[in-house]
Amino acid sequence: MAITGEKATIKIKTASGESTSVVVKEMNSWELNIKVDTVDTSSFDGDGWAENETSLKSWECSIEGFYNKTDTTGQKAILSNMLARTKIDVELYYDKASETPDYEGQVVITEFKTGAKVKDGINVSYSCTGSGALTGDAMTVA
Repeated sequence: MAITGEKATIKIKTASGESTSVVVKEMNSWELNIKVDTVDTSSFDGDGWAENETSLKSWECSIEGFYNKTDTTGQKAILSNMLARTKIDVELYYDKASETPDYEGQVVITEFKTGAKVKDGINVSYSCTGSGALTGDAMTVA
């Protein structure tokens, strides 16, 4: 059964050791990219075929939505942590009613974008690079 994205949400924890995560308000999109690096292990024995092994895993995510200047614990906290060069914990959910994040991990905020158009809402986007393991309910392989 296919699921749709209207129930998704993004939560963050900005303080070290903080136990409660907060929703980042007015967001309407998140994207996650997980990668595995490869190491070329080709040799003369490969009969002209490249051989590769997997190496380090990495991940990055982006979150986008509409600017909300009253969201001091979400949007403004992300930008503040970026400028302070501190990491935050990100939780990505397919369904905001879930008690367990589908994906979670610590990130460095690497980019903030915003802009305004006459016939649009003011948009914001944040790019994040994972620092350490990505975990979560969707990461559990049965």
